[in-house]
Amino acid sequence: MRPAFNSGEVYGYRSASFYNSVINANLQKFRVTFGDGIYGIAGYYGANSLGRSMDDTLADILGIRYVFTNYKSEEQGWELLEKYIEKDETNITPQYLYKNKDIGTAGLLFYNWYPEEKFTSMDITNRQAQLPFSVSLDQKPGNIVEGETVKPKIISAIEKIDTDMYSFKTAEGVYELYPASIENGETQDIEKGIHISFKSEEMSRAERRIWLNFDIKSENEGQLIVAVNNGNGYSSVYWANHEEKIEGQSSATVKMPLPTDTKQVVVSIKNCSRVAVSNIKVLATDGRNYTNEGINLQNPAKGGLIVGTVSTQEPAILVIPVFCEPGWEAFVDGKPIEILKADGGLCGLEVSSGIHAIELRYDTPQLCLGASISMIGFFFWITLIFLRKRIFL
Repeated sequence: MRPAFNSGEVYGYRSASFYNSVINANLQKFRVTFGDGIYGIAGYYGANSLGRSMDDTLADILGIRYVFTNYKSEEQGWELLEKYIEKDETNITPQYLYKNKDIGTAGLLFYNWYPEEKFTSMDITNRQAQLPFSVSLDQKPGNIVEGETVKPKIISAIEKIDTDMYSFKTAEGVYELYPASIENGETQDIEKGIHISFKSEEMSRAERRIWLNFDIKSENEGQLIVAVNNGNGYSSVYWANHEEKIEGQSSATVKMPLPTDTKQVVVSIKNCSRVAVSNIKVLATDGRNYTNEGINLQNPAKGGLIVGTVSTQEPAILVIPVFCEPGWEAFVDGKPIEILKADGGLCGLEVSSGIHAIELRYDTPQLCLGASISMIGFFFWITLIFLRKRIFL
């Protein structure tokens, strides 16, 4: 089980900065649903399912290099990276992720206001005109501590009431009981999972971000499956049917960001002889306490260079709407810094409090390789001339 926050990667949290970056970039038709819809595709394990088609156009754009669509394209300029299935109770929808093979070296975000035929023919100048390049700040995740009264704030909790049972409590009272462990290796369905209900209006306030936090231990390998009910029935879109592997003889803390319209969440275990779940608590972070201001970056695509300044009163993760892929280098105050994989596979930079100069540079790996080969060839040619002169002397 991978942790929620690791060195080199930002795992499993709903990033305010990603949402705000989308808003600041005027992605008018962009929808964000919680889940792991592109696990294994964009090279990250995260909390966002990034790109649900809203009609028969390329409705959701993930930069000039990547796009989701709900039908298969025959355009030669697009490379199909992945196909996955989005399911609900009434239909099965294929989802395709394409990479643009021809346009651009920097992963700019822009909104798609055009049908596919216009989108594919749009030149880079028009693409850039769509976007005032923006980034936002987000507080560093992983600091949720029981008893903290500022942010995040515990607004409900699970308490053990006897040997085998736990109860979910909020200010409104006890709602559900469920077994503390699941045995016999049977496949768990929605009815047999660990049920947690959200009935407080406080849980659905849009400015809050909700976390489900629990410890899990398994005696053998199995899968962790999550389903979310927003009042319209259970949806398997959450985590996009992703089955998280539970390592045998190990324990881990799982932090799950939840949609703000969550009414009930079910955690199910599959293929485990015995799994113990404990220390369950539900927490909420007041999104209004997060830095929501975006900053404009100059020359977002010129020479693959992105520059700007940012100010924060607290340590933060700076999420920039650029895909984290080989070729990018980041500098904070002139010093090189590791690029984290943030929500959506975007570039995340860890910054301390204060005012910082931010710079991202992009060098196409293939061009770097070509330049290196050219230099090697040049020096080899010089060496041959030198040796040839020595022979004649």
